[in-house]
Amino acid sequence: MFRIFKGIKQLLINWCLSKKSYKIGDLHNILTPKSCDIYNDNKLKFIEQTISNTISVETPTGYSSIKHTHKTVPYVVWHLITEKNELFCADEHIVINYNNEEVFVKDLNVGDVLKTTNGLETVVSLIETSKLDNMYDIELDDDNHVYYTNNILSHNSVTSAAYLLWYAMFNFDKTVLIASNKNANAMEMILRIRFAYENLPLWLKPGVKDDGWNKHEIGFDNDSRIVSTATSEDSGRGMAISLLFLDEFAFVKPTIQDEFWTSIAPTLSTGGSCIMTSTPNGDMNIYAQVWRGSQMGTNGFYPIHVKWDEAPGRDGNFKEEETGRIGARRWQQEYECVFLSSDCLLIDSLYLSNITPMIEKIVPKKTLNDVVIFEEIMPMKTYLLGVDPATGSGEDFSVITVFEFPSMVQVAEYRSNTMSTNDLYGVMKNILAYLESKGATVYFSIENNGVGQGLIALYEADEDELLKTVEFISEDGKNKLGFTTTARSKMRACVNFKEMLEKENLHIKSRILLSEMKSYVRARGAYAAQPGATDDCIAAVLIVLRLVEEIASYEQEAFDKLYSGDYEEWSQKDWDGYDDGYDENDEGMPMIL
Repeated sequence: MFRIFKGIKQLLINWCLSKKSYKIGDLHNILTPKSCDIYNDNKLKFIEQTISNTISVETPTGYSSIKHTHKTVPYVVWHLITEKNELFCADEHIVINYNNEEVFVKDLNVGDVLKTTNGLETVVSLIETSKLDNMYDIELDDDNHVYYTNNILSHNSVTSAAYLLWYAMFNFDKTVLIASNKNANAMEMILRIRFAYENLPLWLKPGVKDDGWNKHEIGFDNDSRIVSTATSEDSGRGMAISLLFLDEFAFVKPTIQDEFWTSIAPTLSTGGSCIMTSTPNGDMNIYAQVWRGSQMGTNGFYPIHVKWDEAPGRDGNFKEEETGRIGARRWQQEYECVFLSSDCLLIDSLYLSNITPMIEKIVPKKTLNDVVIFEEIMPMKTYLLGVDPATGSGEDFSVITVFEFPSMVQVAEYRSNTMSTNDLYGVMKNILAYLESKGATVYFSIENNGVGQGLIALYEADEDELLKTVEFISEDGKNKLGFTTTARSKMRACVNFKEMLEKENLHIKSRILLSEMKSYVRARGAYAAQPGATDDCIAAVLIVLRLVEEIASYEQEAFDKLYSGDYEEWSQKDWDGYDDGYDENDEGMPMIL
């Protein structure tokens, strides 16, 4: 009988809560709170706790389930008023400003701009009252760490704290350094970790050293410790860091990012690990460079991108409403995690965002010795192969790309930064042999820079009959094999790349190529990859397009791919702004005598 009544009680609670919104204090009382004593800095902070698995709170990414609510000891009440909302809270309640920074309410000023459900709102009043009252804290059951309180965006714990605590508890003699964009946020991370520790069962807790617990540090009896600090030029200098956690690193000033990263790099190079978390904030800072390098596989970092529509309740309607509220540009940064650039991209960013979902869904037909085959090679077709060679020393990548002609669909790609010139030649020759075995007509070329000259020398010394059946294309009027890349020839190829791609006369399949296109910008009169990114796949495609340019002198289909356009004939009305209405087939006006 008890179980039946208990079930009915829970159903009634669920029904009530589904019908209306509750004040946090009322919600806390409905969820049957239990007494607890949780301390912060040796001071009692939380006196009651509830457990919930049925209640949700609105966040910027949809509704998230509430895991716990906590009732605090009485604090002085602050009254925050924005243009359309108001909030009663504690002095160290954290809100989020227009620049995505976490700010204590007590540090706000009239005129500051905060994030709310209505978009950005200005603080019009902030009053420290003389009233004392209990406050309530919400802990969410997912990765969200912000939620709306009275429509004003507020802060909550993140799961990173749990991971850092686990790492320090179950590893001996380790130092974890937390560096956050603000000192308040760094201390808040220690508070979250301490809260997680105090809620562990007693048998799981390691001992805490007598002097090992303060606002910025936790030290355990296994000689591991967690230290927090605001990110500065010399944060962590001289420390033997085992794990570095950088919180909202994109919002640290760029000059401080540069100095800090330079000072910390030697520590990481000797075996230390690093975790960075942030939303984008520009595309030229260290965080943006590290992210691009992780996508290219060049720096040892592993990229994790949580997409906006992975949260429950997210659909096209949500995107439409939110875009209308905050604007398309802020949507791209805050939800799509796009590193918005002030530089001019070669390929229109809107076009790139449109083709990204299609390319991400492409599954290669197969992979053979790092050669990715996107489309089956068809008999008796024509294929274009471009090679952009590199040294194989682990820096730039050697890339071979293959397109079918005249459809200009990418069918294969090879990419490596460790392959020697001899081995790269072997890969190229194997691809050519496979194409030839299908009865295909094959045109290919190589960028004849310093490394390319070595590849071309191997070709010239190779007496294999196979090489007589494929055609090596070189620049017209030049006495060197291959293509020499100059500023002028590169710009011309870039213009052809842009025109053909955006007119859908060129069809790419490679995710790496797509990623490179998103950071291929105008710089000093030419186009190149942004710092931390690569452009080797693009360079190989440019060789293919120069092949098309050479073939266009005697192949009409190649000429049409490059130079055809859809033009409308302009009428007299277009020029003059009016139409005289005259038509030679019109009947004459009647005349009355």
